[in-house]
Amino acid sequence: MIHISANYYSKENINSYNWKISFMYNGISRFGVPIFFMISGALFLNRDISYKKMFNKYIKRLIINLVVWSFIYSIFNNNIYNFKLSIKKIIIKFCLSHFHLWYIFTTIGFYMIVPFLREITKREQLLEYFLILSFIFTFIIPNCNYFISSYSNKIHQIIKSIYVKMNMNFINGFNFYFMFGFYLNNIKNMNINKLVFIYVFRLIGLYFTVILLYRLSIFKKEKILIFFRALNLNILAYSTSIFIIAKIYFNNLNSKSRDFIKKISNYSFGIYLIHPLIINKFYKFQYYFSFMDIFYKIPIISLIIYIISLIISIIIKFIPFIGNYIL
Repeated sequence: MIHISANYYSKENINSYNWKISFMYNGISRFGVPIFFMISGALFLNRDISYKKMFNKYIKRLIINLVVWSFIYSIFNNNIYNFKLSIKKIIIKFCLSHFHLWYIFTTIGFYMIVPFLREITKREQLLEYFLILSFIFTFIIPNCNYFISSYSNKIHQIIKSIYVKMNMNFINGFNFYFMFGFYLNNIKNMNINKLVFIYVFRLIGLYFTVILLYRLSIFKKEKILIFFRALNLNILAYSTSIFIIAKIYFNNLNSKSRDFIKKISNYSFGIYLIHPLIINKFYKFQYYFSFMDIFYKIPIISLIIYIISLIISIIIKFIPFIGNYIL
């Protein structure tokens, strides 16, 4: 939905109905990337995986996926008819990789440092200390400094310089979501008061992500997307509530529903790898939906892309040997 809606709000006029609706859908979908990392942390940090298995099984598989799908996208996205120029273009695109494959690079990095992170998770006090530091250096300082830049660029540059010199990369960025996913997954006895707080937390995050950012864009008469970034406080609030609510509801589902979700989730990595390719090809058929209001068009097209990607993932998975390595 992020990628489908982005195609509309990037082209539409800021005062148009289509821009408002596509902006809304893009905003409410922004929990996706943080949730990816939180689920990865919740699953991986709960297991004691040897260095050998980490590299020979998980990292090896990701590298193979990265190479194969970088090659696939470099071929399918190359529209140059001159053969020599096409080969050059394919090589360049292969080396640069496709835009959405950044997630694999990041995940490889996470897997490499999992042994260090697991030692931190074994001590609750140390884990909480990590999360507090990471929260301050990932969200508080950068977000506050962004607002300071509107009033004093000089102070903004001083804070930025100090921030960079402190070199807090190990606790910074998506590392927070990775560790936070583990932390949230191990919370026990969620009472009604905490649930109410979580729902309020989600509404606050959603308000700042969609309503406030929309009003700011209209006020400044420009498309302001800075608060759509995963490392903003509003996205953190929104994503945290979604993670916990989904966890609670999943645990309360009957066994058939849980089994169905688990089966679908086996193909989620394949859907992630394939969907931009399907979106790119699907644009040629958009005129079939030209009669439809954008309010219905974006979720319907998103669902169609999801189903097509799912079907292709299932088919590839059935290919002997290859299916287990490229998805």
